[in-house]
Amino acid sequence: MGRRLHLVSKLSSAALACLALCPSAWAGPAMNLSSVQYVQYGDGQSYSLPFAVIDQCGGTKAGCQYYLPSAPGQIDNLVVLATGTENGPTTTNFLGMDNAYRTPDGAGGAPFFRPDASNSRGSQGAITGNLTNTWDASLSSLKSFLGSDQMVFFFNNNQTKSGGTATESLAAWARVWITDDQGANLGYYDFTNRGGRYALFTEGGGGTFMGDVGSYTSGGGGPLAGDNSATDYVLSGGAICRNNFGIPVSCSTTSNKPVDHNLGANETAYAILFPELNAQMNSLFSTVLDTDLAKYTFHADIRLGCDAATTPGNCTGDLKGGVPFGRDLNNGYEQIFMGRAAQLACTASTPGCSEVPEPASLWLTLGGLGAMGLLMPATLRRRSRATG
Repeated sequence: MGRRLHLVSKLSSAALACLALCPSAWAGPAMNLSSVQYVQYGDGQSYSLPFAVIDQCGGTKAGCQYYLPSAPGQIDNLVVLATGTENGPTTTNFLGMDNAYRTPDGAGGAPFFRPDASNSRGSQGAITGNLTNTWDASLSSLKSFLGSDQMVFFFNNNQTKSGGTATESLAAWARVWITDDQGANLGYYDFTNRGGRYALFTEGGGGTFMGDVGSYTSGGGGPLAGDNSATDYVLSGGAICRNNFGIPVSCSTTSNKPVDHNLGANETAYAILFPELNAQMNSLFSTVLDTDLAKYTFHADIRLGCDAATTPGNCTGDLKGGVPFGRDLNNGYEQIFMGRAAQLACTASTPGCSEVPEPASLWLTLGGLGAMGLLMPATLRRRSRATG
């Protein structure tokens, strides 16, 4: 904290104002996901960062942009949507944004999380159309943060290790959308299992390897909690396997070496992009005056763990009831945060622009909630958050 105060004392009044209103200057470099494979879950593309480190950096974490340490002090430069820590710089966001919601903070906590009044840490300034059960931000604050890049979310999978795959998995669902200056909804974008089996996509779950997000359109309404044969909740797993050709496969064959994705609270497991959402924001950023963008609002409804509406016996993953993968939050301190992904062939001023990976050079992503938002920590500069 002393370092931050020393820095702030040297800044001009104009620069101080920009700390609150111009976060892009402090956000660091954008992540390049153009050569990374993904799994489609509804409108979302889920990228496995452990596989990215293997494929893009030869398995060497040091200096690799896909290795994202995410201890509180390493993400407090970013936009944090939810975290179990109580460290102030991490939980406080920019002007025009909600602060981070509080996730369960340890084993024995609530088995389910969604933003609500009981876990809110308040907002920075007034936000038009701020809702009780979502993380919200004005589009003007997001434009400042993103600059010419895409919004990307990041997620820590921090389940207990003691029970193997049965307890390392976690259920996740999300919906994001924008409302305009009249409060009208401009379209929902879901991260969803699409009513499929609660399983890894390699085991018959609802994800599609290198699928087309244009093939799915949200119908609105809440997620289907269901049972393990049909649910909208995506399975965020521990061990994921690939064959010798780098294609994700079932781990039921012992020759397929698993790669751990239950990496704990201090290392990011997944990145998630919503290409259609980013295209919509690009269009708004280029056509709506900045003064009016403050009246447009981004909303994120994020749910982790065992939804209370889930059919009984489908949550714990203790294998006693034949449940191979659990849903419960069982270890706490999950984190969801936001960063920037590069738009390579286009800019934020190009309507409809979104990053499209090249199939010939792609590799893998997993089927779990990728959570949400970071950049290369080694090059991140500290930035001050609004405190008002």
